[in-house]
Amino acid sequence: VSVYEYGLHKIKHWPAKKKKLNSSQNMFYREIAELHLRPMQIRHVVGRNFGTPLHDLSEKVVQNYVNHYSRTYLENHDRVDDLRNWIHARDFTGNEAKDQPFTFAWNMDSGGKLIVGDGSDQRSFVVGTTTKGLVMQVLQPPDSFIQHMDAT
Repeated sequence: VSVYEYGLHKIKHWPAKKKKLNSSQNMFYREIAELHLRPMQIRHVVGRNFGTPLHDLSEKVVQNYVNHYSRTYLENHDRVDDLRNWIHARDFTGNEAKDQPFTFAWNMDSGGKLIVGDGSDQRSFVVGTTTKGLVMQVLQPPDSFIQHMDAT
């Protein structure tokens, strides 16, 4: 197509319309989002309940709607506070049993508590957990034990 072909449009395919949810699906998504199911699970349930083929239900549309509804109306966004409380309850004190897990981190505040960020670039979320038994194994010669480490 050149600039000189003014007024002449050659489009083989019109852009696909954005798929939207109907009102009965919206109500159903709201009810099922309160059960804290994952968007893919919700997509399958809706497909069965409404008889809609899965290829007609975009996972992105479902995920956007469920996440928006959960954050806005269910206040499903503050799990970091629960994790922070769990981590602080398991700070290393030195009085732990050999098999009792404890948490540790590089950064601590002025009160000696671990700094637990929110996972953003500015406030990273880096916390470790281990037991005294595992730390004692690491102090042994490496040939005397097998250790498996996995991170995701």
